[in-house]
Amino acid sequence: APLGLWADRLGERQVYVGVSLGACLSSAVLITSPPASVLAIAWAILNGPPTVRGVRAAYFAKHVPPEDLSWAGQMASSVGLIGGFLGPFGSILAEGVFGDGSDGAELDGFTCSALFAVAISMVCA
Repeated sequence: APLGLWADRLGERQVYVGVSLGACLSSAVLITSPPASVLAIAWAILNGPPTVRGVRAAYFAKHVPPEDLSWAGQMASSVGLIGGFLGPFGSILAEGVFGDGSDGAELDGFTCSALFAVAISMVCA
């Protein structure tokens, strides 16, 4: 896997930073209302962070004490599940608060959600 090779050469932290920056740039692209092909690529990159699980496991094995390994893995998985569950609700809430863009407003629910994704990806990087 390319991420595994990257992690072997440069380290797991660099993979996390790279994936987070890729997600940040992809989120920024979504704000610009790109053509369908660019949207598809940006969406694929934005959904790439779950592919880092193997790199996460290697990082945990190297840097987390064995007695905390189970807890750390459970917490990382739990946070991912919570984000996957709350994300759609946040999207619906943003559309309810900012509208769906049909009124011609520049700031609609999708744009606000993309801005939020940029901010979160920057924090993770």
